[in-house]
Amino acid sequence: MTYTLDDAQEFLDRLAPFAARLNYQMTALEPGNLQVRIPKNAELGRDIGIFCGQAVMTAADSLGPICVASAAGAYRDMTTVDFSCHFLRALPVEDIDVEVSLIKGGRQISVVRVEFRAAGDERLAAFATVTYMYLPQRD
Repeated sequence: MTYTLDDAQEFLDRLAPFAARLNYQMTALEPGNLQVRIPKNAELGRDIGIFCGQAVMTAADSLGPICVASAAGAYRDMTTVDFSCHFLRALPVEDIDVEVSLIKGGRQISVVRVEFRAAGDERLAAFATVTYMYLPQRD
């Protein structure tokens, strides 16, 4: 099976309303790798002109399952069991490029790394490592 951009968009359409407000624009999806643009949105910034950390963390946890599903070939229900986020520099309230890469895909546990950069800037601004555990399949 192949997990496609259409499948990924269907997943994003089911996100909680606050997560969907990031208006993700998926630019590439390959098994174990996802590239996304988060377009400029002043509502997601702090009054000092930087993208808020809560939005970074929401994006990481929202996009991780798509990367896992792309590597597995299909989506299975999963839950976050570990999350670590590191902020290295401020992200301006502008377009943001996100890359999600599978670190480990397993039968029960998968781990992804999510990197955030200001669009057009090669410097890493933030990254998260997120671990997901598959939930038992429902009958």
